[in-house]
Amino acid sequence: MATALGLARQGIRSHVLEQAPQLREVGAGLQLGPNGLRALDHLGVLDHLFKTAVFPQHQVLLDVQTGKIIKVLDMGAKFSTRYGYPYILAHRHDLLDALAKACEDSGLVTVQTSKAVTHVIDRENSAEVQCADGSHYVCNALIAADGLRSVVRKEIFVDDPLRPTPYAAFRGTLPAAEIVPQTGKDDLLIWAGSDSHLVQYPLRGGELYNQVAVLRTDHGFDTEDDRQAASAELDTRFSTAHPSVRAGVRKINRGARWTLWDRDPIVVWTKHRIALLGDAAHPMLQFMAQGACQALEDAVCLSWRLGQTPDNIERAFTLYQNTRVLRATRVQLTTRFMDRLWHPSGTDSTLRDEFLSKLAPTDYELFDWLYGDKTFVEGTHVA
Repeated sequence: MATALGLARQGIRSHVLEQAPQLREVGAGLQLGPNGLRALDHLGVLDHLFKTAVFPQHQVLLDVQTGKIIKVLDMGAKFSTRYGYPYILAHRHDLLDALAKACEDSGLVTVQTSKAVTHVIDRENSAEVQCADGSHYVCNALIAADGLRSVVRKEIFVDDPLRPTPYAAFRGTLPAAEIVPQTGKDDLLIWAGSDSHLVQYPLRGGELYNQVAVLRTDHGFDTEDDRQAASAELDTRFSTAHPSVRAGVRKINRGARWTLWDRDPIVVWTKHRIALLGDAAHPMLQFMAQGACQALEDAVCLSWRLGQTPDNIERAFTLYQNTRVLRATRVQLTTRFMDRLWHPSGTDSTLRDEFLSKLAPTDYELFDWLYGDKTFVEGTHVA
């Protein structure tokens, strides 16, 4: 939807095929850093999203067992001034709603739901898309934002395997009144341990509270027995955690569980009139909260490139790829390293704590490359 809106801002009409029966977001909370907000500002929906967002004052890293505060990052005025935008916590539905409304208002975006793409044909000067319901479409250009298990990536680019990780996540929201935060009510909390962690933060102006519990597990989630075993393992894994953590874990929705998968980076995202975008191009683990932000950067960059050279789609796609591939790959690979920061044990844990404890709450140097990057909006005007 962000890409369709970006194209509309360039005066380009698009047709969106959505496999779900309706436009709705089944997820819960979403963290958006300054780079993601820079993209949304360019798309013209930032003010809409700010109406329901929470602006955390601190990111707090705590020990999941003892509750000891390991590191506090100040995300207030100095953070916003440094990067030009704040860090926000938003409900995924609110973001989708803002994008969908802007697309509708543009008059240049057509959306069809219940359209599961099953096959793609590269015609070099066009592309053909076939859907499960028997319908097919021929288009001047195809942008594939079809996620981790991308059909287009497999058929047109590379049939590379998914990389299994040992982690699974339980997530969901609940009324904020049911949770007593360990620190400030608007803080983003990360409870880190050797084989598990819990993330907590408020949503919708503080009305809701979002929780994500991640743990190492060997259990599947295909049958009812698997689901019950995974739920029991969640309780067991956090049974010795800090009381605030145990209280939060008891309230997590056990029916919403995701296995975390990964894929190795690829450097070719475009071919003729076909381009990959978002998780289809660079799926990444959640440890940096950058999956959505990187997809938004893609959307702005690709739509800008097409606006620059509307009569040469292949060149626009190549320029988009060349602008984005190194940065997105760096983020993708860094998320793997962050596993070591979130889940160390023994000596590694001690070294992490000593290193982080020496950094001032307003020491942002480590984040400059991530939040300060503007290459994806190079040469554009931010509204």
